[in-house]
Amino acid sequence: MNLLKADIQKTIILEVNNIFGGTKLIVPSNWDVKNEVTAVFGGIEDKRNINANFPDPGKVIILKGSCVFGGIEITNY
Repeated sequence: MNLLKADIQKTIILEVNNIFGGTKLIVPSNWDVKNEVTAVFGGIEDKRNINANFPDPGKVIILKGSCVFGGIEITNY
C-alpha cells in the first residue's frame, strides 16, 4: 500500500489483518506510525529512515489488527 501521495490531516487508524501473507506499507518519512498489531508467528518490521528534523504531529497512523504466520513491512523512500 503506497501512501506517499496521501495527505492526511488528523490521526487515522488502519486495520491490517494478515494470515499466511504479507503487507508492505510505504509512508512519507515525516509521518508517525504507531504499531498496535498483534503478531503470532509473524512480525512487523519498521525499515523507515526517520526524518527527525521535520516531524509532523498532525500526520499519525495507528496500525491495528493481527498478523498470523505473515509479516508487515513499513518503509519509505
